[in-house]
Amino acid sequence: MVALAIGLALVEWLRGHVLTGFPWNALGDGFAANTLMMQPAALVGVYGLSFLAVLIFACPAVITDPLPQSDRGRFAFPVAVALLFAGLLGYGAVRLAGPGSEDVAGVRLRLVQPAIAQGDKWVPENRQWIFESYLSLSVGADGAASGDGNESGPDANGLDGITHLIWPESVFPFLLTEEPEALAAIAALLPEETTLITGALRAEGAGGARAFFNSIYVIAGDGTIRDAYDKVHLVPFGEYLPLRGLLESLGLENLTKTPGGFSPGYRRRPMTASPAPAFSPLICYEIAFPGNVVGRDGARPGWMLNVTNDAWFGESIGPYQHLHRARLRAVEEGLPVVRAANTGISAVIDARGRIRGSLALGNTGILDAPLPEADPPTVYARLGDMPLGAMLLLALGVLLGGRIFTARHDSAGRME
Repeated sequence: MVALAIGLALVEWLRGHVLTGFPWNALGDGFAANTLMMQPAALVGVYGLSFLAVLIFACPAVITDPLPQSDRGRFAFPVAVALLFAGLLGYGAVRLAGPGSEDVAGVRLRLVQPAIAQGDKWVPENRQWIFESYLSLSVGADGAASGDGNESGPDANGLDGITHLIWPESVFPFLLTEEPEALAAIAALLPEETTLITGALRAEGAGGARAFFNSIYVIAGDGTIRDAYDKVHLVPFGEYLPLRGLLESLGLENLTKTPGGFSPGYRRRPMTASPAPAFSPLICYEIAFPGNVVGRDGARPGWMLNVTNDAWFGESIGPYQHLHRARLRAVEEGLPVVRAANTGISAVIDARGRIRGSLALGNTGILDAPLPEADPPTVYARLGDMPLGAMLLLALGVLLGGRIFTARHDSAGRME
């Protein structure tokens, strides 16, 4: 059973790293089924939770082991594992009972969720009404609903008091930098003290040599683009086509309609949109990668921003799973997550994975909320997967030690 836990934890780690990785629905995600049980991720990360999940929930099988052993030996290991499980729950309870995170002073967010269906998103004839929908929703027009946890609801004076307006992934069905009228409309929308953070398509080059990027723009109140981040971790078959020439000859194309797909960004780096602290930009499923959501070569950001489409999933369990990934990243890093999703679920999540406010899946609306403060760096934020490695080595030592003890015991029995 210990060998099974070691093996499955290693397989989960490899699944999250090999060939760009796909760490969706790891065993540890199931262990972290609620806010209490996800807190140990601050110590060992989701791959560590995968190991613990197998170790703990497969442990009762030891009691039915047909191999001859004393009653004390039969129950000693399950009792030890039960105590470990109780300790993990206790750690979670203590962590959640601690003082709640305060809010960042002087920061007020507005998340916009337009709920535009995937089939409508890239139709050329829809570009104008899509853009206008964002503009009207941003000021609380069109009867926009407010999200759960929004104490005051949309501001009656449009964007007054809002420091950061946040739109989801790939908002524009056009290249924003090539549409001066759109930038002018954004400038007219934004008060001087309000910054727009939005997903957008970006292009470099000209003609057939053009490279396209799935990006995030920071746009100041005067309509100028102050910063841009290009998505680093692209989705195979969704944003780029592996073995493109071969697969296109077989009739397979990208799920996106961008010719040639997207090009990856160079590296993840913090972005700044004052008066908020610097944030780590994460586009779509970049939030799913444990240990790879915050750049490690600079100052620690104060929060993570996840802009996503999620219309791909429709009315399925996918958006709920995606939200769960975001909550786990918050716990692992000790950083709040702000999540703006086209069709939902948009949410503000504190540094311990608690949802401060959200917009339901499929709803059109806006969510006004403060920005929670960050916790101090967690063990996982400082050490990454080193605690996982230590657990696996310890478990391997216990496994080998047990085998050696059993072999010696059997040998002594035969000699007698």
